[in-house]
Amino acid sequence: MLNTKSRYSEPLEFILLVGRSLHRYGAAAHHIEAALFGLAQKYCDEYEFFVTPTAIISSVKIDGEWQSRLQRVTPGGIDLGKLSLVDDVGDKVTHGVMNMQAGIEQIRKINRIPEGRFDPLIRILFFMVASLGFGGFLVFDWLDLAVVGVLGFVAAIMGEIIALIPNISQVKEFLISFVVSFLALLLISVFPDLTVNRIILSSLIVLIPGLSLTIALSEIATNNWLAGTARLMGAAAELLKISFGVVVGGLAAKGIHNIPVSSIEGQPDFLVPEIFLLLLSGLSFSYLFRNLRRDYIWVIIGACLGYYSSQLGAYIFGRELGVFWGGACLAAFSNGFARYLHRPALTVLIPGLIPMVPGSIGFQSLTFMFEHDVMATMASTFNLVIVAVALVAGLTVGNMIVHPRRSL
Repeated sequence: MLNTKSRYSEPLEFILLVGRSLHRYGAAAHHIEAALFGLAQKYCDEYEFFVTPTAIISSVKIDGEWQSRLQRVTPGGIDLGKLSLVDDVGDKVTHGVMNMQAGIEQIRKINRIPEGRFDPLIRILFFMVASLGFGGFLVFDWLDLAVVGVLGFVAAIMGEIIALIPNISQVKEFLISFVVSFLALLLISVFPDLTVNRIILSSLIVLIPGLSLTIALSEIATNNWLAGTARLMGAAAELLKISFGVVVGGLAAKGIHNIPVSSIEGQPDFLVPEIFLLLLSGLSFSYLFRNLRRDYIWVIIGACLGYYSSQLGAYIFGRELGVFWGGACLAAFSNGFARYLHRPALTVLIPGLIPMVPGSIGFQSLTFMFEHDVMATMASTFNLVIVAVALVAGLTVGNMIVHPRRSL
């Protein structure tokens, strides 16, 4: 009886541990399900899995006995380095290079890897660098860019401090956006030519959930409607907190002093070369998403490929088809990376999407809504939907052009 129990409990434990770990490190529902189906096909007679952003439901039949589990999971951040390590262990166990018990112990070790002593300081640095990289595309002069750097630094420090206080972590986005907006508008009284809206957007770019929005639409497109809808609502809630914080911060600043907001429009000339900005962004998000160092160069190549492909497509076909083409090229490159280097495509895909995701459009839509500008809200929201759908369609076509032959 003990041997029978061992035969079905160990495979089930391994499968559930892999699923929980992949969820913890940021994989989408359809990727987790594909990974679990691949493992269960080898070890189980029959199997069903259902993954949402807050739960994993598993039912497997091993040696004639059904075992069902419900795991309550909490949506976490993205850790592409540990995700890649877990995926590697799964491959080794599946191909017989490592036995299952050793695989279980190895994944547990990965889950217990502690944060480095200086990681918070490095995160603050790369948060600021990411803000500067994005701000280089938006702002108009070096003063604007300097303010973006300062406010990005403030936002990063606040994020680290708030993470240590569980009672207020749920309103982290609101508090950070409030302070950034408040400080940005106060600075206008000293520097009246600041392009404040673009400065605020650049300073908060790491917090804006454009990636969550894109993943949500990908889940909906792959018929994971419950997971996609839940993630979409989560992204919308984060955008609401950020936008509301920006509006309240602006009102607080204007209550102190009658502040004129700069209304400069148009496209800024690049203060620094685009390629340098892309290098900064790729490097920053590689660290913030905790990629392994060996993958940094591939992330930067993917980010440059996706961005320049979308720019070329926009020049030839228009903005929406440009985003479509950029997404297709990035997905094909990421899948080629996964296929030939035997690593998760998400390692390159997720950071590479950042220059193209429509999170900034969603932020602008909600800002217009709080300002009671109905027509601008509708136009911006419609633009958001078009760009997001074009990007997801591009990713789907890229998966058809180059198949990764991997679940992740």
